[in-house]
Amino acid sequence: MQEITQLKQSPLFEKFDGYKLPRVLYIGDTPVKHGGFYPDAQLRLFKRGKGHWGERLVTEAIKMEGPVTVLKNHMDHYSYKTVDDFANAMDKYARLSAQEFYNRGDAKYAAAWSRVIQSDLVFYLSLFGRAGFMDGALGLKLATIYADYVRNKVRYLRELVKSR
Repeated sequence: MQEITQLKQSPLFEKFDGYKLPRVLYIGDTPVKHGGFYPDAQLRLFKRGKGHWGERLVTEAIKMEGPVTVLKNHMDHYSYKTVDDFANAMDKYARLSAQEFYNRGDAKYAAAWSRVIQSDLVFYLSLFGRAGFMDGALGLKLATIYADYVRNKVRYLRELVKSR
């Protein structure tokens, strides 16, 4: 809060229209600091009239007209009480994302090779490339769930394309 108060009094305030805050994801009371889950900066502050909601089924986002910067202090994001809650949310997001791809006519993502290669790549990138292993067993579980999210998104898109 102090950073925001100081920012409003700073000459930098006029330079940017939006501000992202680094976000720490918590599963229960455990912070997830690796695997691509941190700093996961999210746009949370913007000047009136400088942003508008983009139309998406999943992970709605504010579209900014002007420059955006990232603040130093993070916000805590308590979204999931358990790993199972996270897994269930990822499955829901996979279905919504597949529907969004389908609605846009992006069936090219439904290729069978995409399902295997992308999910494996996401798993290894999360676990090793983004140091998810440093979060221990939780990091391994989250890398697996996120890879399943990618695999399921492609699978659900293929199902939509076949049902056409």
